[in-house]
Amino acid sequence: MNKLLIMLIFVGGVCVGEAADPKQEGDRLFTLKVKQIFTGKCFSCHGGDPDKIKGDFNLTTRNALLKGGESESPGIIPGKPDASLIIRAIERKDEDLAMPPKANDKLNPSQIAFIKRWIALGAPWPDAKTQAKYVAEERTKIRTDEGVLVKTSEGLSEAWTYRRYQDENLWAYQPVKKPAVPTSPFSNPIDAFISVQLPKGLNPAPLADRLTLIRRVTF
Repeated sequence: MNKLLIMLIFVGGVCVGEAADPKQEGDRLFTLKVKQIFTGKCFSCHGGDPDKIKGDFNLTTRNALLKGGESESPGIIPGKPDASLIIRAIERKDEDLAMPPKANDKLNPSQIAFIKRWIALGAPWPDAKTQAKYVAEERTKIRTDEGVLVKTSEGLSEAWTYRRYQDENLWAYQPVKKPAVPTSPFSNPIDAFISVQLPKGLNPAPLADRLTLIRRVTF
C-alpha cells in the first residue's frame, strides 16, 4: 500500500480502531504523534526551558496553547485547525510566523496532518496515566503500518529506544546470508563481486607477474 495513503488513513482515524470515539482517537493521536512532534521540533524554543520561552508562547500544556503568546491570539482553536495560529506557523505560509525558524527543520506533510487532525478532534491533552496506557499498548505491537519496532538498548530517549523502521532500512539487523558468487572471469570471489559492479568502460588492472608480486611483498 502506498505510504502516503497509509498515512492519510491513519490520520483520518479509519485504521486505528478509534473512529467511533473521537475523544479516544484524539488522545491516542496526541500521545503517539503530536507530543513527539512538539518535543522534537518545538520545545527547544517553546517549552524546554521555562525561563527562555520565545515569544511568550509555551507549548507544554493545552491551556498555554489556548492562551497563545505575544500575538495575544490563541495558539489553537479546538475543532478549527485552519483557523489555528500554530497551523499557519507550521505550514510556513507567513514568513514572519514560519516555525520552526530554520527551513531545514520544517515539519513534513505527515507531521502537519497529524497536528491538524488532532486540533480537528478538539485538541485533547490526556493525563499522564492515559498517555502511559497508549504508549504501553503501542509497544506490544511489533509491526504496524509505520514499520517494525526495534527495541535498542540504552537509547538516549524513548523515541529512539522504541523507534520503528521500514523493512528496507533494517538491513543491518537481517540474518547474514551467503550470496551466490557472480559469474566472472576471476577465480577470487571478491574480484568477482567487484567486477560486476564496475562502471561501464572501467576495467580491472591486469594480473601482476611474479616479479611484481615479490616487489610488492618486499615493500
